[in-house]
Amino acid sequence: MSLDNVLAVAGGAGPDHAYVMAFGLLLSIAMMAVAANAISSLLHRWPSLNYAGLLLIAFVAARMIFEGSSGVRPWLAALR
Repeated sequence: MSLDNVLAVAGGAGPDHAYVMAFGLLLSIAMMAVAANAISSLLHRWPSLNYAGLLLIAFVAARMIFEGSSGVRPWLAALR
């Protein structure tokens, strides 16, 4: 369970609804367990999906570095 899920459930429940928060956290944990099992079975069946996921993460990281950072642009311009 990631921190962003916990914060989203806690923020949605509000301070007066502890039972809603507890239900939301339990539901979130159950949904992530089901999703993890499904993804794990897909990765065992088709190992090439591991490399596709790695390429996707590398592409998104490179795009965030080159397009989102103003500190990288002058450095790239100096390389040309």
